[in-house]
Amino acid sequence: MKRAVSFAKYQKWWSKSVESIQILDTQSLNEYQVQIKLLYTMTNGKEICSLDTFTLEKEVNSWLIAKQSYRGCSH
Repeated sequence: MKRAVSFAKYQKWWSKSVESIQILDTQSLNEYQVQIKLLYTMTNGKEICSLDTFTLEKEVNSWLIAKQSYRGCSH
């Protein structure tokens, strides 16, 4: 995932656009995938619900996010 977006772009989006984020639900789909329901509160006051699926990749001493997909949801 680090290769997909520059750190500066990532940092700018989080610092300028997102006021807070709340984890509403988590679910393990299998050994390498987790699904997380998130509620973003944006700096403009808008709330966005997102159902994110993360595909993980095992490294020597940790797990890395290899892929992320998401879709809108209701909260």
